[in-house]
Amino acid sequence: MLRARLAVPLLVAFAAFPVDQSTAQQTPPTGAEKALAAQIKCEDFKRNPDGSWVSGPHAMIGTNHFSSSAFGAHAFNLGGADLAVVLDRKCAGH
Repeated sequence: MLRARLAVPLLVAFAAFPVDQSTAQQTPPTGAEKALAAQIKCEDFKRNPDGSWVSGPHAMIGTNHFSSSAFGAHAFNLGGADLAVVLDRKCAGH
């Protein structure tokens, strides 16, 4: 009974102060992620409502053509970096 009386105020406290994901601590980008980000033009990629990405018809990453591809997390690892993670960090707000 004592546990139940303690649990209710804790649940109310957590509900009153939701976690803001924008201030949650993120891991810093790796060297591979920074190198990949430098090769990406955000205007060549579009984020879908479900969080996946699609590249435009003329998208390039460095000197490689990467056109008209749809992908999500863990779909493409380029030089040791997950392309979707790099796009989320660099381009999600564009």
